Amino acid sequence: MNSAETILVVDDEPLLRENLRAFLEDIGFHVLEAGQGETALELCTREHPDLVLLDINMPGKNGFEVCRSLKRLPGMEETPVIFLSGLMETRDKLEAFGSGGVDYVGKPFHFEEVEARVRTHLELRRQRRQLEESHRNIQMALADARQANRQLIEVNERLRQSEALKTHFIANMRNEIHDPLGAILGLAGEICDERVPLSQCRTLATLIRREASHLEFELRNIFCAAELEAGEAAPTITQVDLGSVLRDAIKDFAEAAQERAQNLRVLAAEGTEAFPTDMGMVRIILANLVANAIEFSPHGECIDLRAQVQGGELLLEVEDRGPGIRDADRSLIFERFRQLEGGHARAHRGQGLGLAVVKALAELPKGEIVVDSEPGRGSKFTCRLPPGTPAEGTETRAFDGNVFIFDEPREL
Repeated sequence: MNSAETILVVDDEPLLRENLRAFLEDIGFHVLEAGQGETALELCTREHPDLVLLDINMPGKNGFEVCRSLKRLPGMEETPVIFLSGLMETRDKLEAFGSGGVDYVGKPFHFEEVEARVRTHLELRRQRRQLEESHRNIQMALADARQANRQLIEVNERLRQSEALKTHFIANMRNEIHDPLGAILGLAGEICDERVPLSQCRTLATLIRREASHLEFELRNIFCAAELEAGEAAPTITQVDLGSVLRDAIKDFAEAAQERAQNLRVLAAEGTEAFPTDMGMVRIILANLVANAIEFSPHGECIDLRAQVQGGELLLEVEDRGPGIRDADRSLIFERFRQLEGGHARAHRGQGLGLAVVKALAELPKGEIVVDSEPGRGSKFTCRLPPGTPAEGTETRAFDGNVFIFDEPREL
């Protein structure tokens, strides 16, 4: 029995209330008294007793009416009510239970009987509450289990997709690496042939350089995608001269553009001389966007590279005059290993990994990549990058792919 349990005694006879109060307090209960129904309801609203001993015949509201009203009070729906009455005929007993009572004690009563009934119904109340608490705990546990099961299903699906992606990745990369590597080895073998004239060796060396550049470009994307997939990619922030990085990107693809008689044009707006960002990330983004523009633009067309700072953020734009992209395909082009041209995949060299890498790199510092395009009118890819925060104690400026200028001399 909990010493904090409170019993409300409702009876219009003061002596009876006093006797019940004295007895119940002696056996450890806290007791409240009320001489009429309205007072009892006020006490129930304020004190929420654990059990009510309720007389039937009282002035004003009788016990049945009080019990019905009591059961409608918030928090009192399950409170046990034991009726007190000198005359309990069958119809009185039926009405007592019908109004919400759980038991009755006839007057004059024996204190031992009152104690037994009070303790019994309080114990039943405690057990009911424990059962309700257990039920709530079970429901919560079931809800947690269902949530955990859903998460396991999602994890399993991601693992399945990851495994399928790895299988697809390996299958696609095998040819992408094997083909240029085989070409490099074959061309190098021809150069080693003493019968091959020197002038032809220069041509073969040029072809080797081209295949090696393509292989290096693909491997860079593969390694970058692997770091992103493993969650190991983290920006290294320096003050980057974007004009220098744009010009550097043009040098890397000048030969490929010349082969297609394409013109690469650069525009670095004022304010891009020292933007805090990850230079390596910017180089990979530009390289993939420029390679994509060269591959999908017709011969003889111009490709524009632009950099500007707008609203404190860096905007990198690469615009081509290619076939354009349908609205339905705009999100598809950023999927791994996806190429689109006339609905047929693999129409161009490469494995469709570049734009997926661009999207992942742009989103790494909370930026984004968007494409503005219409079929037949070319495409403009815009990468938005927020400014980064250099690591504490470092003040470096990057002018191109290889040179860093430190504000203070330091050993490397």
